[in-house]
Amino acid sequence: MKPEAVTSIRRPRKATPAERSSYAAALPRKVYPLYGFVTVGGQKCAVEDLRGYAAEGDPTYEIMAPVGHHFADEGTHSLLARSLVEVSDLAASERLVPCTARCG
Repeated sequence: MKPEAVTSIRRPRKATPAERSSYAAALPRKVYPLYGFVTVGGQKCAVEDLRGYAAEGDPTYEIMAPVGHHFADEGTHSLLARSLVEVSDLAASERLVPCTARCG
């Protein structure tokens, strides 16, 4: 399968104004606004928009694992990306696993 085909399947969906508002209200300590969502391993993951906070060359999006999960390959609760294409590529290649006692 060509990479373009995988990317098109996992393209992030932009959040609606109501989804953005709900996300901000549910997580009042969040610094970054919600860009939208992407599916990773059949689960919906929030994608935060770092563009207004990032210096040139810094990541501009952050994929957040759902509560109670982390990304298997990296062992982290979020993944950083420099573009929406990279968000799509990460969504296509990563797996989510349930958190363990080590997650804290």
